[in-house]
Amino acid sequence: MPLPLKNYWPKMPSSLAGITAMNLLWAAATKILHLVLLKNAIDETRVPGGSSGGSAVAVQAGLCMISLGSDTGGSVRQPADFCGVVGLKPTYGRISRYGLIAYASSFDQIGIFANNVDDAALVLETIAGADDFDSTASQQKVPSYSAELKEEKKVYRFAYFKQALEHEGLDKEIASSIQTYIQTLKDAGHVVEAVDFDLLNYIVPTYYILTTAEASSNLSRFDGVKYGYRAALNRDDDLTELYKKSRSEGFGKEVQRRILLGTFVLSAGYYDAYFTKAQQVRRMLSDQTKKIFAAKNNSIIFLIAEKLII
Repeated sequence: MPLPLKNYWPKMPSSLAGITAMNLLWAAATKILHLVLLKNAIDETRVPGGSSGGSAVAVQAGLCMISLGSDTGGSVRQPADFCGVVGLKPTYGRISRYGLIAYASSFDQIGIFANNVDDAALVLETIAGADDFDSTASQQKVPSYSAELKEEKKVYRFAYFKQALEHEGLDKEIASSIQTYIQTLKDAGHVVEAVDFDLLNYIVPTYYILTTAEASSNLSRFDGVKYGYRAALNRDDDLTELYKKSRSEGFGKEVQRRILLGTFVLSAGYYDAYFTKAQQVRRMLSDQTKKIFAAKNNSIIFLIAEKLII
């Protein structure tokens, strides 16, 4: 559950702030490190998703109207789905990342949790925009998203990955739900069509190589000296022991695995074989996605993706 900011007094009477629980980077089961397991407010036998599960539960439980989280490969969208609230991951650069502890800098994005789309739109237009403290923040003008929601309903064209919906690994219940929703869109007058995406199987490997590589670099600062957890030392421990103990005790097992993988793919002997190759595949994935949106005179504006990558 959200943890209050101790002795915090907001500068403006109308402003509110709080800290929500999340796991120590990247996992579907959110934990408050060394404290308690965060539970789904609707059914405490189930998890809320992660990693920004605390923010999702805060909205789900009615503790706040909106909350923020961070999303790299699904860490806002997945808990929003698990908790039955609205979760929005904007386009990279739409919201400043200033103040966010980076996992994978070229993937991370601030996301929004809300009870409804209208609230999410209002928050987005409020916090989006250029930021002198984040060079990756978009300089494009921020539209009035809330006003656009009030416009007359239009007919849209949707696309989904044919290989994903027909994949043998997709849970039958989820596949059935997606098919039902596709039919709902069609009944509402929208156009929904399948598109081929033959690079589908390369998404997850590319994601893991690039994000772990960036994480290995970003998390190197947490050495127990200036940033992060510092382990208790014995009298004869040197600086190397401080690094080893602080990082071994401070990082969870999954975090350590990803740091090791990232360090490996960035090593001199494997950099070109893994990291460089993954960057090339990332470009191919981006180009193929752009082609889908550009098809038929840019009439496809929504892409129903196959899954989230946590």
